[in-house]
Amino acid sequence: MTNIFSAQSHFEKYANVKSHLLYSPNSKEPEPVISILIPTFNDSPYFEEALISALSQEGDFPYEIIICDNTPLRSGKNKTQKIIEDLSSNKIYYYRNEENIGMIGNWNRCIELAKSELVTFCHSDDKLEANCLSTLLSIHENHPDKCITASYNTIDRDGKLLRRKKTNERLFKFFRIPNVHKYSNFDIFMQSPGFGVGCLFEKEKMINLGGFSEEYYPSSDYALLTKYCFMYGMIYSEIPTFSYRKANNESFNTWTLFADRDLFFRRCMIPQFFLPEIVLRFIMLANYKVSSDEFQRIWGKSYSKKKHIHNIIYRFVIKMTDIRKIIWCFQRY
Repeated sequence: MTNIFSAQSHFEKYANVKSHLLYSPNSKEPEPVISILIPTFNDSPYFEEALISALSQEGDFPYEIIICDNTPLRSGKNKTQKIIEDLSSNKIYYYRNEENIGMIGNWNRCIELAKSELVTFCHSDDKLEANCLSTLLSIHENHPDKCITASYNTIDRDGKLLRRKKTNERLFKFFRIPNVHKYSNFDIFMQSPGFGVGCLFEKEKMINLGGFSEEYYPSSDYALLTKYCFMYGMIYSEIPTFSYRKANNESFNTWTLFADRDLFFRRCMIPQFFLPEIVLRFIMLANYKVSSDEFQRIWGKSYSKKKHIHNIIYRFVIKMTDIRKIIWCFQRY
């Protein structure tokens, strides 16, 4: 695979495929301060929930919702378009691609179609929290030049809450982690900060970075977030901005690739640090071992629960490196 820090644009690959605007506001609306991007395909069963969550944002500011449907235009009107027409919102712009440009290509197309300089994603099987945009914009006022990523709640296929993210958590019982703190290059080496959903990006910077790459699927979001963090900096919000749906979706079908892709990304990051390479490689392998087990557990696959000595050592190393979070407790943003 190509080094994630190499300069390349992924917008040109499908530049010849047009996206047709099939639904737009029937009245002139104020210029949006932020765009919610919803890529979708083949009548996602959760699309309506995702769209309603995007329409239900708190706050007195104009925003738009860009929906890009990757179902080829020649297939005719579909359920997705009917849902949009029934909701009849002046915030919605609905596009259909002439041809299927792939999931990652469709993510990039959403970025290109946004009218606002600020964008956030909502995948068609997830949901934004009602305070998503207001939280992101509030943080953005103090950090206008950085990416903002955020924590999330977890729901099941029926929308039932499985895990609610706690805020104002304590670390080692003594230190309280602030709800908003810097996420450093080393932090992103240790752990991906999210999926791009419910996060705030600048459209121009996303384009300058080349957008999402199909080569890194299914961890294309982690790759781009890493480049964004190293280039422009990142702020993390412990306040959840979206609900991630754990269901039989794309992640379920590709879980075996996540740990391998993440391992490759960390290899690419190692030369960016001044720490001894042997230390970074040991942490990288520790993270790989723990992540592999965790992905198997998350997606309900069988894995060995026996705690071999190398697993115990690896998990101890990961726990010790979490001491870095103490720094967050003394940062104020």
